[in-house]
Amino acid sequence: MFPATNTALKRIAEYCSQPDDAGSWFHVATSCRELLGSFVRELHSLGAVTPIHELKQGDTKGILKQLVKERSSASDNLIDLIQAIWSYVQSTVHRQTASKQDALRTYLWTGLLISEIWMLLRAVQNGD
Repeated sequence: MFPATNTALKRIAEYCSQPDDAGSWFHVATSCRELLGSFVRELHSLGAVTPIHELKQGDTKGILKQLVKERSSASDNLIDLIQAIWSYVQSTVHRQTASKQDALRTYLWTGLLISEIWMLLRAVQNGD
């Protein structure tokens, strides 16, 4: 359903499988931030979300929050998750001393967020 997102997740997972001392681990956060932007573009192309005009173009976090507010009765919890993951990804992007554990956490939390949004869309689609 989200081919670009799936491809990016696989590529990041391959990078994360390197030995601890083989990578510049903060790059995983950059890739995860780009992945979330790609995911939002795929959501938009499928008609799952149309950004409101008040949002700046490319406001990934804002668009995800908008989607959750529009489609979830538990939006506060998901918005908190979006905020927490976005903050962690952003802090890791700017920390060149990030460890492999930081990279793995960033990757897993990004995947968690994508999964939560996908499950929300399925639940709405199924009338749950």
